[in-house]
Amino acid sequence: MVRRKAGDNGVRKQSKDLEDAAKGLNPRQRQFANGVLEGMSQTQAYLAAYPNSSARTAETSSSRMMSSAKVARYLEIANAQVCERAKVSRQWALEQLKEIAQEPSSNTAGKVAAIALISKMEGWDKPAKVEVSVNPLEQLVYEIQNEE
Repeated sequence: MVRRKAGDNGVRKQSKDLEDAAKGLNPRQRQFANGVLEGMSQTQAYLAAYPNSSARTAETSSSRMMSSAKVARYLEIANAQVCERAKVSRQWALEQLKEIAQEPSSNTAGKVAAIALISKMEGWDKPAKVEVSVNPLEQLVYEIQNEE
C-alpha cells in the first residue's frame, strides 16, 4: 500500500504552475525573482540579475520589475508553494508523533517525548523563561540615569 502525504496533489499542481509561470519570464527576470525569494532586497536582486546597472537605476527598475504581472505571478506561486510545503511538513511531523504516542509497542520514554514535542509544536507549553544578561557597566549607567 502506498501512503500519500496530505496535500501532495496541491504541491504537484503548484510545481506545475510555477514551471508555467517561469516560462513566461526571461532569464534575468527569473534571476531577479529568485533573488527576492532568497531574501535579497529588490535592489540587490536587480543588481545580481543586471550587474552592469547603477544603484540608482536598480532602485527604480527593481520597483518596476516587482509590479510586472509575470514576475508578481511567479513570486505569488513560489511563496504559496513554500507555505504549502511547510504546512505539509508540519502536519506530517504531527501525524508521525501521534502514531508514536499511540503505538502500543512504543516504550514509555518514546511516548512521553512524542507527547512533549506535540505539545511544543501546538503551543500548549507555557512560555519559556528567557534569561538576559546585561553588561555590568551598562547596568550601572542605566541605574545612574534613572536614579531620580
